[in-house]
Amino acid sequence: MEGCISAMKRDGAEVVDPVTLPSQNQYNESELEVLLWEFKHDLNAYLRERSDSVRIKSLADVIKFNEERRGEEMPYFEQEIMIRAQQKGHLPTKPTKTRWQVTCISHARKASTRP
Repeated sequence: MEGCISAMKRDGAEVVDPVTLPSQNQYNESELEVLLWEFKHDLNAYLRERSDSVRIKSLADVIKFNEERRGEEMPYFEQEIMIRAQQKGHLPTKPTKTRWQVTCISHARKASTRP
């Protein structure tokens, strides 16, 4: 990283390092909550569209595949984030206030009231 910073400075960039952003950690939980819901929804949609020759059709299938081949597929990391995403419900298809939206709003409000 230092080499990159040096190269940018050498090329005339004004580099502010380190930088402190007051709101840097303010929305982490609410953003993760949205990511988990959308990850599950979008990955399932993507996998459903794959050809019939692809056996993996959902996030649940990915998790099962990894578990069945734990030593091979997860030698360094587990799949906690995928499991958390799998526990989420379905994204709304109608413009109604759902548990997902209420959760996101609630997390955002909590984050915005932090000092």
